[in-house]
Amino acid sequence: KEENKRLKQKYPDIKFVVLLLDTYRGKDSLVRKIQAADLPVFDGSALFWVRTKGENHSEYYAFDGHPKGKMFSVFVPDFVEEYGM
Repeated sequence: KEENKRLKQKYPDIKFVVLLLDTYRGKDSLVRKIQAADLPVFDGSALFWVRTKGENHSEYYAFDGHPKGKMFSVFVPDFVEEYGM
């Protein structure tokens, strides 16, 4: 919330969106807190898992669990459309 305020001072037209990239316990609670701060949340990981069900996820994640560039191609078009970027 504070970072959004700082950015808006410098860039008044900026669109600040919290992008979730992974799932974990407590995610719903975190999303509620972010939304309570009047910040939009885009859950890229949820969309990723729906769109890639049954696929080999090693193409999308490195051995350490870090997302590879290919992962973003799954949900970035939706992100761009939703936020008009």
